Order: sequence, then C-alpha cells, then structure tokens
Amino acid sequence: MKSWLDNMENYFRNIRNLRFTIRLALVLACVTGVYLARLRLSLLVITILISITYILAYLNKTAKCKKVLSVVKLKMHGSKWTQFHITGIKKISKDTSIYTFNVQYPEGSLHLPLGHHIQMRAKINDKYVVRYYTPIFPKESTRELQLMVKTYSNGTMSKYLSTLQIGQAVEIRGPFGNPNSESQSYPLQKEIEDYRKSLTDANPNGDVLTQLGIVAGGSGITPVLQVLHEIVTNPYHLENISLIYANETVDDILLKNELDEMAKKHPHFQIHYVLHHPPKGWQGERGYITKRMLQKYLPQYNKHHKMLVCGPLEMDELVLRFSKELGWNKGFQKSKSNDKVFVF
Repeated sequence: MKSWLDNMENYFRNIRNLRFTIRLALVLACVTGVYLARLRLSLLVITILISITYILAYLNKTAKCKKVLSVVKLKMHGSKWTQFHITGIKKISKDTSIYTFNVQYPEGSLHLPLGHHIQMRAKINDKYVVRYYTPIFPKESTRELQLMVKTYSNGTMSKYLSTLQIGQAVEIRGPFGNPNSESQSYPLQKEIEDYRKSLTDANPNGDVLTQLGIVAGGSGITPVLQVLHEIVTNPYHLENISLIYANETVDDILLKNELDEMAKKHPHFQIHYVLHHPPKGWQGERGYITKRMLQKYLPQYNKHHKMLVCGPLEMDELVLRFSKELGWNKGFQKSKSNDKVFVF
C-alpha cells in the first residue's frame, strides 16, 4: 500500500503535467498565430525565444519542486529505523574498526551535513540498545555510511558490532542535528556560513577565520575528521590549521596514515602527536597535553582565530583552563557557534 507521501507526489506530478500541457498548447498557439499573421521574421524569432525561455523556467521550477519533495521524503525515512547492511569492515587498531554500511533509503543516498550524527539500534539480550555515532568522511550526499567504532570492555553496542560479519545488519536512522539551533550548533557553523555568504556578498564581513587550532584526544578524532575533510580540502580563508592529537600509546593513534597524508598534501595543515606512553625513539611530544604545547603549536587568541576541542571530559576541562590562561575567552562544555573556544 502506497504511503500518503507517495500519493501526494503522484498528485503533484499529475497537476504539473496538466499545467505544462496547457502552457505548451498556449505557446504553440501563440507562435502559430504570429506566423499566420505574416509578421516580420524577427518578431517570430523573438516570440519563439520567449516561449522557450518560459518553458525552461517552468521546467526548472518543476525540478525544484521535485528536489523539495525528495528532501521531505528523506526526512520522513530518516526518522524511521531502517536496516543497513555491513559491506565492509576495516580494522585500524587492536580495538577499533571502520564499519561501512550501504544506505537503504529509497532516495539511494544519505544527506549528511557537517556536524550531524546517526542513531544505531540493535536487539541485544532481548533488549533494544541505542547509541549515537558520528560518521567519518561525510559528504552532502553519499551512498554509503562509514563509522569508526572503538570496542570497549564494558561497551554493549561496540562489543556487539565487533561480532558482526559482512552481510549482517543493524538498524539506523538519521541524520540528526539542527544547525539552526544554538543548542545543537556544529563546529565552525558561523565561520562556514560567513565564508559562503562572502562569495556572493559585494561587501563581505571582514571578521573571517584565518587560523584554526584543534585539540583531539583518543576517539575524539572521529568528529574532528568530519571538520578536517570539510575545511582542509575546501578553499576557505584559512591560512593555517594546527591539530594536537593525544593518545595513550602509538597503537591508539587512529587513522594516522590518513592524517599524515592529509598534512602532506595540504601544507597549511599540521598535526602534532602526543603520547602518554611513547615507544623508544619517539620523536613527538610526551605525557599529557600542557599549556606549553598549546602555546607552541596552536594560534594565539585573535578575533580571526578559533580553537576546537574534542576528547575525554578531563582533557576538555584541562584545555579550557589552559586556553583561558593563554588569553582566550572562557570556553564551555556546551558551546555555541560563536564561541572562540568550541568544545564538541
């Protein structure tokens, strides 16, 4: 049985077809009338051109209607639990894997804006367990979903995922995240919007973001990767992006090859690793993140600079304290888009 949304789409399609037929008939009648009246050839050409322009404009309007309907359908399907099958599993550390799922929405793609997340549900021991995950390598429209998940000894969902094989499925819905709500702001929301506005604004705002400092800890690199893939590869006004990435051991560094490759391809992006228990011969920083590291690697406070923080709670609080001591405005765990120190 068709849903009410499908019926609505068919209804609008029939109306559009009828209106288009009437308009086309009127246009042809107009052209024929001009020809029969034996007017000048130039007037006939002008009439034909106007008619073609009108038809193209109408078709463009119809395409916009289809796009709106597609977005509405995506929102409807995104609010329902849908089975996503695993198409790939890549182990990147002793306890972390990247799971790839094929998108099962009728539209065939997943609209995944920056800063959005999905919900995952599975029935474990006769009870439904729901967890939130931030996809990596997002695109505005993608046909697959990639999640980087670390398996914890007390993690109900992460342990369950580690037992699944290619072809098996879990229930997913989303994406979720409202970039228009201050309580659900995403990283660099204001700066990205200002940049896009400056492309069409004759007098753009001069307060553009030029330098960005990022502090990530452990699996907090997952949402940071979303940000990096958006800002490092796109032509924003950023002159320098510096990332401090802290972990316990070298084996805990997630996607190190990808991060190093990104830094190699884009000279304005630098990454600095910190290990609490470094191996012999380690060339990076040692111990926990300190105020000296922030002062050495990250930009100083400036109206054109910003700092992002994503990691364990203890690390976030430590970085917030150090950043305040270094002259940054006091940051908060629940940040808003215009905060100079943004925790997420």
